[in-house]
Amino acid sequence: MKRRYVGLAAGIGLLLLIVGVLWARRAAPPPVVVGQLTAVPTRPRPVYTPQPADNVAPIVVQRSPERGEELASDGVVQLVFDRQMDQGSVEAAFSIAPAVPGRLEWADERTVRFLPAQPLSRAAVYDVLLSQTAKASDGAALNSAYQFRMATAGYLEVAQSLPADGIAEVEADAVITIVFNRPVVALKIVEEQNTQPQPLQIDPPLAGAGEWLNTSIYVFKPDQPLPGGTTFTVSISDLKDLDGNPLEQPYRWSWTTVRPQVLFASPEQQAKLVSVEPTLAFTFNQPIDRTSAERSIELRSSSGTTVGGTVQISGETLIFTPTSRLEFDKQYDVVIAGGLQGSAGGAGMAAEYRSSFSTVPLPRIIGTRPGDGDQQAEPYTDFTIIFNAPIDQDTVMANLLMTPPLSPTTVYTYFDSYSNEFHLNFGVQPSTEYSVRLGPDIADPYGNLTGQTVDVRFKTAQLDPSAQLIVPGSIATYNAGNPARVAIRSVNLAQVNFELYRLPNASLQDSAYAWTQDLPAGAESLRRWTEPLQSPLNTSLISQVELVAAGGQLAPGAYLLVLNDGDDYPERHVLVVSTLNLTLKSAEREALVWANSLVDGQPVAGLAVEFFDNQGVALGSATTDASGIARLDLDRTSSNGVIALAREPFAAIAADWSSGVSAWDFGLEGAWDLPEMAAHIYTDRPIYRPDQQVDFKGLLRSEDDVRFSLPSGLAAVEVTITSPTGEQVFGERLPLSDLGTFAGSLKLGAGAALGSYTITAQAGENYFNASFEVAAYRAPEFEVTVAPQAAELVRGSASSATVSASYFFGGPVANVPVQWNVLAEDYSFSPDWAGRYQFSASDDPWRCWECWWQPSVPPTPLLSGSGTTNAQGQLVIDLPADLL
Repeated sequence: MKRRYVGLAAGIGLLLLIVGVLWARRAAPPPVVVGQLTAVPTRPRPVYTPQPADNVAPIVVQRSPERGEELASDGVVQLVFDRQMDQGSVEAAFSIAPAVPGRLEWADERTVRFLPAQPLSRAAVYDVLLSQTAKASDGAALNSAYQFRMATAGYLEVAQSLPADGIAEVEADAVITIVFNRPVVALKIVEEQNTQPQPLQIDPPLAGAGEWLNTSIYVFKPDQPLPGGTTFTVSISDLKDLDGNPLEQPYRWSWTTVRPQVLFASPEQQAKLVSVEPTLAFTFNQPIDRTSAERSIELRSSSGTTVGGTVQISGETLIFTPTSRLEFDKQYDVVIAGGLQGSAGGAGMAAEYRSSFSTVPLPRIIGTRPGDGDQQAEPYTDFTIIFNAPIDQDTVMANLLMTPPLSPTTVYTYFDSYSNEFHLNFGVQPSTEYSVRLGPDIADPYGNLTGQTVDVRFKTAQLDPSAQLIVPGSIATYNAGNPARVAIRSVNLAQVNFELYRLPNASLQDSAYAWTQDLPAGAESLRRWTEPLQSPLNTSLISQVELVAAGGQLAPGAYLLVLNDGDDYPERHVLVVSTLNLTLKSAEREALVWANSLVDGQPVAGLAVEFFDNQGVALGSATTDASGIARLDLDRTSSNGVIALAREPFAAIAADWSSGVSAWDFGLEGAWDLPEMAAHIYTDRPIYRPDQQVDFKGLLRSEDDVRFSLPSGLAAVEVTITSPTGEQVFGERLPLSDLGTFAGSLKLGAGAALGSYTITAQAGENYFNASFEVAAYRAPEFEVTVAPQAAELVRGSASSATVSASYFFGGPVANVPVQWNVLAEDYSFSPDWAGRYQFSASDDPWRCWECWWQPSVPPTPLLSGSGTTNAQGQLVIDLPADLL
């Protein structure tokens, strides 16, 4: 029998340990019969004999098999000592449990080998024991017995096979995969794959190519889709792993492919309003044979007439196109006969497939909104024409006449193909009578006319009565030295009711919006009155309302004003009236108040200021210095706001009374809590293509207000990168440098998802993000800019605009054609001196500036033309005065 040494073997899958018992003795022992083991044997317990203190015992410096290494069934056991050994004592002390016949031989004076007389049991466990009686040639004995447990190699096994055994509906594009528990082949380059074993026998045979994905996974890819309804049997009969371990017995499994069947249909089952020139598409679970499809599909009308057509096959989709136009308003049935075969043959569809649909009727107007005679149409509604079928929307406006006439700059139309509704937005006004005539030549996409003349007369309702306070927000500060008055905007109201209450100072310490729900406890009613209004119909009226009956001022203090215009939701506004102005800045650890007189603007010294959070909890107090500044040290763990209150003279301010003066009003970042750490993460470029490398870097700093320092106690950060689909494509723990930086790179795959990728860095409990884009872009070659002669013009002034085209590498884009258009759209402007106010030509009280979901009026074309750039890459467009 050929002897060999066993190296370290690696495998995947399942490791089965079959335990056996063998004994071994020194040379030429009587044969021992080895039986099947059913349990792991108990380790031998050698006798221990204490050795003299001066005994320099020999030791085993190397063994084979090593720890964790399997021993081949024809392998040998080897011990290497640190010195020359007494061979007789070693041979007498050596044993294997369970016993196995064999002999000992010496490779040299320090190395002994055990050679089994017959192959060892596979997947068995053996204990090798060298008792304490083994001695070196100098007579020194072992200090203690030397023993170890070893396992023999098992059989090569199939850990998993795909498709799984017994599966009855395997897809036609399936690949055959087999996973072994041990390495079967060595890793090789793709070009050398043909030298690797091809272990599968497939019945019925399949043309295709096999490939080892790694040392233990084999994949067979058929050249063509698998035939439907066919049972395949795959077997492996003669295969060994890299160490020569064979299969215990041939491996065989079977599975059956799915028959063709329809998964999706267009039009869908029972579809309505289908085109009379349709393309019928049926998606199957596998590619379909065209010849079989032509024999199997049939289109019939409800009267039994068969419609001819052409058949196309695109992958798994069967496309049937009728050769003649279908009848209008007719039901049709599609029948695909059973037995339709896939492109690879095999069993066909198990049963026939049926689907039905109805075609569009001839076009008719079936209604309008508002309807004829409607006297209370919604103000600012659109005019909607409801059809029974899709129409050619380009034919509608030519057949629509409205009185009063439409203004082209206010018209916006669109057709909703889901509901077959044509919408006309035309700047409708309230309390206005409209007359619409729809002509008979509105057509469908096939040229059929409605033939209807429809007259619709309706009147819009007046605007709903309403009134609103023109104030900065739900709470505002007022100068006690000025007359106590507010402004309101009203529509279609003859009067409005007001209530005025004096609030206790403590109410300002409550939750900021508590007084918007109920009247605060301790509120004193000062005045209830009705304010008459002279509001023209549907016109927005701005009025001033005196809060003191005879006019005058309110004493310093807190007041609640309630406006009731007749609906169920009165408007409430808190007035903080004072001769002082308080400016508050607060953070987690400090609050600062600056007090100034509203009379002359001078700082107010000696003002006692109390501080509360917005839950009414006292935080402390401070007194303003000569500069009018009071400071209070805080140690807060919550983000509750801060309220500063002076009782005499009265003044108040809160951190969330910030309308118009918040950080973001000035383009600044802000936060309620003070961060512990700051980070800046960036990439070498903002945008990448697939298959490119992304290099990124991050900088971390501990943050204490505006003081930054290197982070301490942080050795690394966890960095992940997530694709636009939510898949994590990068995840590593990156070390932090002495300068508090980290860096890494990501190689994008050739098929990387396009979109925005997110880099997330976790530093302790802190998370930081950055992003970059992946796009299949092409770098632009040139840039085109348009510069007006003047950014702002007085109406009726002539002007011009210059088009400039230049290459990014430098130089003009000369002598190229340019198409240009001048468009006009509504405009609002905000001059620097106007603060947050905007101005526009619209004074529509019902216009919703925040209703982003409403369709906007498209720009109005004013002028169009063409030209050619000059040698400098420029074209000047003249804008005449009458145009602007």
